[in-house]
Amino acid sequence: MTVKYAYNVNIYDNQGRVIKKNIPKGTKFVVDRLEKTSFADQFIPEWASDGFYRIKGTTHWLVAVLVKVDKKLPLRDPQREENLNKYAYITFSKDTNVYNADGTIQNHNGQKIVKQMGQFKVDKLMYIWVPSEKKANLFYHLVGTKFYATNTGTSFFDKIDVGHDAYVKAADVKFVNGVQLTPLNTAAEAQVAAQKK
Repeated sequence: MTVKYAYNVNIYDNQGRVIKKNIPKGTKFVVDRLEKTSFADQFIPEWASDGFYRIKGTTHWLVAVLVKVDKKLPLRDPQREENLNKYAYITFSKDTNVYNADGTIQNHNGQKIVKQMGQFKVDKLMYIWVPSEKKANLFYHLVGTKFYATNTGTSFFDKIDVGHDAYVKAADVKFVNGVQLTPLNTAAEAQVAAQKK
């Protein structure tokens, strides 16, 4: 494997901390693994999704998109492999509103979760009464709390914090992998629960 670029190519430890900066272009390494590491979420999505190469015989890593390899290794995602039996995974196939448990849209100054290719954990599927629509919709409960958001023009990678009780409409996202969730309630039960409040 060879370093592709002459700038910003660093070596990282197992926590994603830089241990050596600006590796010269053309520097060669022997690598033994391509992995989506536990620290990948500290990096921009394009880097994180392509993974990191481990330098053989070490616990040191290089960003995959910044190096050229003779033979690409299969990408491993140990955490995801472990979680496939615990969670369902969705993708945001369009810019998506986030809802509270009471069926109201969260206020993020007009920002939504941005359309993106990554897969995101959800752990519940349930009907929630949406007062503004006067009907119950099927929602996924988000496991994560911070998501890339639609651009406000102030920065390229805006994030919103949706909190621990955030939902997205099942119709607005795409189920892609993991446990096949079944609804915890019915639309009628969601309507009755909303009327009791």
